[in-house]
Amino acid sequence: MKAGSWGAIALILLYAALIAASHGKSLALVNDVAQAFSVSFAAAGWVVSAVAAVAAVAAPLVGWSVDRLGERRAIAIGLAIAIAAGYSVSLAPDFRTLILFRVIEGAGYIAVVLGALSLLIRTTSGPRQHDALAIWPAASPIGGAIAVILVSHIVGTGTWRIVFQIHAALLVVALLATPLLPASPTRQGPHTSLSDVLRIYRHAAILRLGASLGGLYVLDLGLAAASQSYLAHGRGIAPTVLGEMFAASVALMVLAAVATGQLLKRGVPGVFIGAIGALVAISGTITTFAPDVPVHVAIVASVLSGVGGGILMSWLTTTIPAAAPDPGQIGSTGGILSQLLYLGMFLGPPVVLWIFNGFPRIVFDAVVAAANLLPVLLHGFAPAWAVVTGRGGTVLPPPTVATAEQESA
Repeated sequence: MKAGSWGAIALILLYAALIAASHGKSLALVNDVAQAFSVSFAAAGWVVSAVAAVAAVAAPLVGWSVDRLGERRAIAIGLAIAIAAGYSVSLAPDFRTLILFRVIEGAGYIAVVLGALSLLIRTTSGPRQHDALAIWPAASPIGGAIAVILVSHIVGTGTWRIVFQIHAALLVVALLATPLLPASPTRQGPHTSLSDVLRIYRHAAILRLGASLGGLYVLDLGLAAASQSYLAHGRGIAPTVLGEMFAASVALMVLAAVATGQLLKRGVPGVFIGAIGALVAISGTITTFAPDVPVHVAIVASVLSGVGGGILMSWLTTTIPAAAPDPGQIGSTGGILSQLLYLGMFLGPPVVLWIFNGFPRIVFDAVVAAANLLPVLLHGFAPAWAVVTGRGGTVLPPPTVATAEQESA
């Protein structure tokens, strides 16, 4: 497909959604895995966490490999690893073997995700890049939601292994389709060394963006666990209604992502958009967990809180190209940011549940407000304030990584 076309963008996002389905399928099958191998529910949770753990460790190295190998080759290699390991999970004779293959599967997944993100950035530019990157965060919940909905029909039937086989088969189709992915522009200059990647950690823009994304993911993943338990057991909301709420939230997040891209194209300051998202997320979350609000209000507030977080995440994602030290280090930059993101996914549920259950509600509300406002203050206002006051720092435009011919659709 032609680089920069909407068809190419949609195909790249489809790869991201297919990878996100790995989390969705495993979330729905934790109890089935626990029963199959006679382990505790907490131990079986590693069927989900193992993927995030290996991604958090390996992301910078994998990101560097994307820059060295090229995006399409990295995606193909990652898919091949994920297919072999994912199918092997379905044949695992014991729990330890299953977790080992999930770790290997996760290494393949992170290669696909970082390759797809780098390809999306390097094959689009200008206003269309804002649109594409604003939609990128929605690909993950879409893939996860579809997987949860489909897998929920076989939960408890003892046929959980077939889910991994079907997902592996879908990834085979994706592997065969990799030649359809757009070719990224030829890199200029020598390849970066691994030591150059480590120096990216020194960049203030990377640290600000990484802290913003990491903190937001700690909160979002933790709230996903806390809200499911609270609304089901504390407010008596049926599981089917919770599923409908999740679907509505994902649909609205997609619309909010598209709107974010359109607003950025029209010159609306990103920090203003982020601030609106943060305020919606804060008010929605606090209302959701308020014990004295009617149930129907809590349901609407829960959906809106997810939308607000989606707006905030879309804005942050559009700033990744500007944070990269060099257009040739898009993969490495994405790897380092993904490391902080996956650490947030790994730590989110236990940290937020600990705060929610172990502290007064005012502390929980303060943490929610701080995590949502941090990106606005740290990544939105801090760089601009440094320029205004003359204390250093620059506000960089996104690097142009696609040619005019590639941008035409």
